[in-house]
Amino acid sequence: MIHKLDKTDKKMLYRFYKAQGYSASLMGYDTCYTIKNKHSEIIAAVIVSQLVQQNQQALLHGLVVSTEHRNKGLAKNLIKHCVHNHDTVVCFASRSLKDLYRRAGFSMLLNQQIEQHLNQLLITRFRIYQQKQPLLQVFIQR
Repeated sequence: MIHKLDKTDKKMLYRFYKAQGYSASLMGYDTCYTIKNKHSEIIAAVIVSQLVQQNQQALLHGLVVSTEHRNKGLAKNLIKHCVHNHDTVVCFASRSLKDLYRRAGFSMLLNQQIEQHLNQLLITRFRIYQQKQPLLQVFIQR
């Protein structure tokens, strides 16, 4: 079952991410969704960032599933939940995740399509990330 993170669970989320070797933080217009095990421990999480209030394009990031719970469809379920609850979802990810995002209804944008399909906030953010990860791709759900 997918839960919207309650602000009181932020520390638990940060511990989960740290244990998985991932660094993330929640900011002003972020929503986090989690899946917990029967002991109420987070086993999968994702963050959706609006970046600014009323932004129609949301950035999906921080999609992490604990090692022992991978290949059970948890990531796919989190992605579909985000798509269902947000207008247009955009993700910056490795090309190796292309099949996961395509099965969830995303299209991969070619470099020349980015300017046409993303708002300026996301274009700027992508260009910054791309400097550190040149092979990063843009996926968009419409």
